[in-house]
Amino acid sequence: MKSKNKVSIKFPLRGYAGYGLTKFFNSFKSLSFLFDRIETMYMLKDINKLDIDRPIYIIGLARAGTTIILEMLDKHPDLTSHKYKHLPMLFLPHLFSQITELTKFFTKPIERVHKDGIFVTRESPKAVEEKFWQHFFNNSHNEEISNIINKTISNP
Repeated sequence: MKSKNKVSIKFPLRGYAGYGLTKFFNSFKSLSFLFDRIETMYMLKDINKLDIDRPIYIIGLARAGTTIILEMLDKHPDLTSHKYKHLPMLFLPHLFSQITELTKFFTKPIERVHKDGIFVTRESPKAVEEKFWQHFFNNSHNEEISNIINKTISNP
């Protein structure tokens, strides 16, 4: 006799595929950063037009509601954030945005890998700042030294 209350767990293939793609690109960091420099030079005129007045940092423990806050702030016309579509190549957001626009991949909402009831697409905001901290502040995960960021810390 089959149980009517049987729960099926769907394997999050897209989540793992995206994770694998990100790991692949991270394996070639020096090449990625070379392309980053080229993209920055190409986009410099547009970048210089941007005025970042007061950046907003959302911090909190896991499952504390930071994703919901990020989702709400991203809807404001004067604010922006990285998106899921940037994950594979964080340092090439313009180029990778153009590439993803050519596909229909990840355009329909799917539940996050966390299985928390939050549905995302490639245009959903995504907190990815940890990768930037790791790159620009090498010791950000070293618990043996102070990682307090104050006015003496700089990395233009």
